[in-house]
Amino acid sequence: LSNASDTLEVNLEEIGISRFFDPIENSHPICAHKPDEQANKIALESLDVPPEEVYFKDDRDGNIAAAASLGIHCHHFTGISHLREDLERLAILSD
Repeated sequence: LSNASDTLEVNLEEIGISRFFDPIENSHPICAHKPDEQANKIALESLDVPPEEVYFKDDRDGNIAAAASLGIHCHHFTGISHLREDLERLAILSD
């Protein structure tokens, strides 16, 4: 879920990482923005998995609180090393 512009999908494709994001939920076309609850609910519906199976990282407390209120596992992004540690701890990423 991103509050990016309407070019997010194209930008991810151009830098070769769009394949890592399925689905891509961009606030622009869904007309709902983080931290609105509706944006998170749309993302959850699109993923079709329970909230506890979703990993959400963001650098804004309000966005994290909104996602966490729905039962989504959240990480407050402060840098790559802490993100890597969290992903490894949860066995999402391995060495």
